[in-house]
Amino acid sequence: MKTIQIPHEIEIVRQFDPHLKASCISSDGRWCLFQDEDLPKVTMWSIEEGKVSRSFQIENDPSILRGTEKFRSVSFSRDGRFVIAGGYGGRVCIWDRDTGELIESIMNRVHASLGYVMSAAIDGNNKIMLVGAMYGAFVFKLFPAKLIVHFTKHSGQVNSIAFSPDEKHAVSASADETVRIWEVLSGHQSKVFHQADLDRTDPWANFANTVTVSKDGTRMLSGGSSKLLWLWNSRKSDEPVFVLRGHESDIWNTQISSDGYWGVSGSRSETICWNLRDGSQIVKLENSTNPVILPDEEHLIANTPAGPCLWKLYFKAKTQNLMFKP
Repeated sequence: MKTIQIPHEIEIVRQFDPHLKASCISSDGRWCLFQDEDLPKVTMWSIEEGKVSRSFQIENDPSILRGTEKFRSVSFSRDGRFVIAGGYGGRVCIWDRDTGELIESIMNRVHASLGYVMSAAIDGNNKIMLVGAMYGAFVFKLFPAKLIVHFTKHSGQVNSIAFSPDEKHAVSASADETVRIWEVLSGHQSKVFHQADLDRTDPWANFANTVTVSKDGTRMLSGGSSKLLWLWNSRKSDEPVFVLRGHESDIWNTQISSDGYWGVSGSRSETICWNLRDGSQIVKLENSTNPVILPDEEHLIANTPAGPCLWKLYFKAKTQNLMFKP
C-alpha cells in the first residue's frame, strides 16, 4: 500500500491573448509555445512574466501568402533548445529558441514525400527526428537533414508520433485505427494495438489521432475520432487496460503524469482529467481544448473561446494498492 496524489479540483489562475492557441510547454516550465490561428507563425511566451519573448516564422516564402504553410504541430525539443513546427505545406522547421534563427527546414518532395505534416519530435541528443505525416512515419538524421527510415506499416496518415523513454523505439498513431511500436533506426515493427470501436457508432470514424507514452514506458494513452480513449500496457498485452468514455467529439491530444497515476485528454469540445488507476473521470472542462500539463504537474494550460487559460490543480492523497492491471 502507498499514498499517492490524484488531482480533485481545478481553477483558472491566468488567461492569455485570445488570438493565440497554446500548443506546448518547455521541459523547464518557463516557456509556452502558441500557434497563430491564421498564419504560419509560432509565438513563445514567458509563463512567469506573462508576455511574448520571441516569434518564429518562415520569412520570404510566397507559400505563406497562399496560406498553405499553416502549422499543425508545434513543440520544443526535449532540452528546450529548439522549436519545431510542421504543417499542411509539408514542411518541418527547426529554430534556435534563443536566437530565432531557422536552422533546419525539411521539405516535402525534397527530403522525402511527406505530404502534410501532422506531428514531429526530436530525441534528447538533438540528432534524430521523428515525423508523422500524410504518407507515413519518417526518421531523419539532423544537421543536415537526411532521411534514414520510412516506416510504411501504417495504411493511413500518421497523426501522432513520439519516442519511447529510452528513445530506441517510436510510437505512432494513425488514421488506419492502430497504434504501432517500432524500432527507430531499423523501422522493424514490434507491436500493434487496434483501437476497436466498441460502441460501433461509425465504422469509418475510428482514426487514432493521438498517443502518449508514460515516463516509465509501460503505459500508453491513445484516442481518436470515435470519442474513446484507450489505456494500454505496452509491454504485456495488446488488449486495453481501460476504455475511457466521456468526450463528446474527436480526441486530438493526450498526456500522462510522470507517476502514471493520472492524465488528461483534449477533444474539439472539452478537456477531461482522468484517474488512470481506476479509469474514472476526475473533472471535465467544457469548451477547452489541447490541454498541456506543466512540468511542475500542479498546473495545466488549455485553450478556450476566450483564449488560452492556465489552471491550478489541487490534489488529495489516496491510499491504494499499486498493483497495475495487466
